[in-house]
Amino acid sequence: MDRKISFKPLLQPQKKPEKKRFAKNSIVYRWVFNNLAVLILVLFVIATIMIYAIQNYYYNASREYLSNKVQTMTGVLNRYSTDTSRNFSAEVRNMVETFTDKDKIELMAINSKGKVVLTSSGFSPDDSISMNDYDEAIASGSTGYWFGRSENNEKIMAVSCPLSANNANYSALRMVVSISEVDSRITSFTLLIIAFCILSILPLVFSGVYFVGSIVRPVQKISGATKKFAMGNFTERIPIETNDELGQLCISINDMADELSTAEAMKNEFISSVSHELRTPLTAIKGWAETINAGNDEETTRKGIRVIVSETERLSQMVEELLDFSRIQNGKFTLQIS
Repeated sequence: MDRKISFKPLLQPQKKPEKKRFAKNSIVYRWVFNNLAVLILVLFVIATIMIYAIQNYYYNASREYLSNKVQTMTGVLNRYSTDTSRNFSAEVRNMVETFTDKDKIELMAINSKGKVVLTSSGFSPDDSISMNDYDEAIASGSTGYWFGRSENNEKIMAVSCPLSANNANYSALRMVVSISEVDSRITSFTLLIIAFCILSILPLVFSGVYFVGSIVRPVQKISGATKKFAMGNFTERIPIETNDELGQLCISINDMADELSTAEAMKNEFISSVSHELRTPLTAIKGWAETINAGNDEETTRKGIRVIVSETERLSQMVEELLDFSRIQNGKFTLQIS
C-alpha cells in the first residue's frame, strides 16, 4: 500500500492574538506613559515655581507700594505733631478725607484705643474686624502687614504704620486694598504659563510618537516576516527604509532568509535525490521477491536471494550515509583518525 509522505515544519508557530497599537506592553505606550509623564511632571514643577514666584512678586510689590505710601503719610503727620502752629487732628482728618486714591485704597485713622474713627470712604468698618497688622505695628513700633479676607469674604491686604507717640488722639494710619486686580493679573500669567507648557509638550509628543513609530513600524514588519519564515515561507523580504541599526538588522534578516531559502532548496533536492536512490534497490528487492515467490526454480531463487542481500547491504550503506550526514548537520559527527 503506497503512502504519501509530507514534510512539515517540526515546530508549528502558535497563533497569538493581535496586539493593539497602544497596548500596555507596547513601546509607544511605555514612551507616552513613562517619558512623557516625567516631562509633564518636570513642566508642572517649573510652572508651579514660576506661578509661585509671580504671585510673591505681585504681593510683595503691592505690600511695598502700600508700605511706602503709608510711611510717607505718617511721616508728614509726625512732623505736623511737633508743629504747634498746626492742628494735628485737623490735619489727620483732612488727609484722610482728601485721600486721592480712595477709589482703590481705603485709608483709615485709628485712635489710641485701636478703634477706626476716620475712613476715606466715609463708612466706619465693623468693630469686630481683624486688624492684625495694626496690632503688629503698635507692638513693634514699625509697619505691620496682614493678608486675609474682609467681612465680605474679599481677599484684602492691609498695612498699618504707627503715628508719633506725642499724639494722644490718633495712634496709627491703616491702608486696606483689595487684591482682586492683582489676582486677575496672576491668573492671566498662570494661564499663559499653562498655555506655554501645553504648546511645549505638543511638539515633543508628536515628534516622540513619530520617532517611536519609526522604530515600531520596522519591528512590526520584522515580526511579520519572521512569522512567515517560521511557517516555511522564505520568499518574504523586509523593505529597507533606513540606513541605521534597524536597517542593518533588516538586511541581516533578508540575508538569513536567502540562506534559509537556499538551504530549503538544497534540502528538497537532497530529499528528491535520496528518494530516487532508495527507489532503485527497493524496486529490485520487490521484483526479485515476487519472482522467488512465484517460481520454483532453485537457481533463480538463489540468484534472487543474492540480489536481495546485495541491495539490502546497499540500502544499509545508504542509511548509514544518511545518518552520518544528519550527524554532520547537527555538529555531532566525530572524525577518528587511526
